[in-house]
Amino acid sequence: MLNIDHNRKISVPFWSICLAISLISIGWMIASFLLCKVSINDSIKFVSGLGVEIFQAIFIASSVGVAINIYLKHAQGDNPKEMLERCGVSQLLTSRYEAHDDLLCLVKDTRTQQIDILGISLRDFLTGSRSLRDVWFEIRKRLEEEKNNNKPNKERLRVRLLVLDPVSNEGTFRHNVEKNTMTGGGLLREVPQGVEEVLRSQKGIFNDLNTEFLQIKLYEHCPFSFIFITNNELFVEQYCYRDHSKLDSIPIIKYNSSSPQYAQFRFSIEAIWNKAIGTDVSEFRVGTAGAINKTKTKSIFRFDQRGMCGNRELESIKKSSKDRAVDILAITGKFFMQNSSLNSFMIPTISENIDRKTGRHVRIAIINPISQQGILRAIADSYRCLSRYMSPFMIQEQC
Repeated sequence: MLNIDHNRKISVPFWSICLAISLISIGWMIASFLLCKVSINDSIKFVSGLGVEIFQAIFIASSVGVAINIYLKHAQGDNPKEMLERCGVSQLLTSRYEAHDDLLCLVKDTRTQQIDILGISLRDFLTGSRSLRDVWFEIRKRLEEEKNNNKPNKERLRVRLLVLDPVSNEGTFRHNVEKNTMTGGGLLREVPQGVEEVLRSQKGIFNDLNTEFLQIKLYEHCPFSFIFITNNELFVEQYCYRDHSKLDSIPIIKYNSSSPQYAQFRFSIEAIWNKAIGTDVSEFRVGTAGAINKTKTKSIFRFDQRGMCGNRELESIKKSSKDRAVDILAITGKFFMQNSSLNSFMIPTISENIDRKTGRHVRIAIINPISQQGILRAIADSYRCLSRYMSPFMIQEQC
């Protein structure tokens, strides 16, 4: 563990000390020189001359010291501890478990009135008998005590928890990466367990699932870090996709609450909280990420993106391989045959297919205009055309 105490440390750069000595030496050297010139006493002249030599040597040595210090600082770079200080870091710990006592003290400290915890599943806090479980118990204990003691609302602790939505795109990807080395079912089981633990605490302490003092949400845009932030402290642990068969830990960084880095993380937490969704972790809620990944869907074009969809279709046709067929299923196919940007490509392509020697194999299937579906489509299109010029009442009368 590396401690960086911003409040107690008073550091003076070496070059500034040397510079001060140099300036003092110049002053004494000038004074000694003038005293030597004006004095008529031989002993005083001797002492003054000796002083000039001594202060001259001190001045030269100090100047050389400044030069060497500047060179070494430029050549070696900044001291790591100084760099950490400038980044707002006040402490480095080998893992979140080493931060256990600090987190526990923060929860017990009555000056702590806001705690936000963000993680993947927060299983170390919310489930099982893990080492940070007692931090969660202490949070519950303080919330219950403040409620029973009727402590004023503005002085009470407020806790917000954010866990990763297991059926989001990021949640699905993370689960698939780690499921083979992770015990206990992974995210699909741990997140619902954690949510249930918080809901039970809400019901047991406040008899209300909508209390402002204890809240939980699901986020889907991963910040890729564990964050424990209060109104005066911040702990951050960098996340990674892990091989859970190995016990390697990631260091946790404690930031100074007055640093700009603290303000940035606070801003990030608020942005994620405002975007996060409720706590629906029902087994029947499957989300969209799994289906999109399984079907290898790359794009879903909305109606207002029809122009972009058309351009993508044209681009795909132009980039198609000559040894593979291009199959188009359309109502009339007029978009492909009448599009000015495709005419010069499409017509020669189809013509070249007549002799089967060159060009691409293009097949267009359009609706039979006298089929049942074709007639129904024609009626529907006619209705839409008529509705532009006739009032609803007239259309109803016609029908």
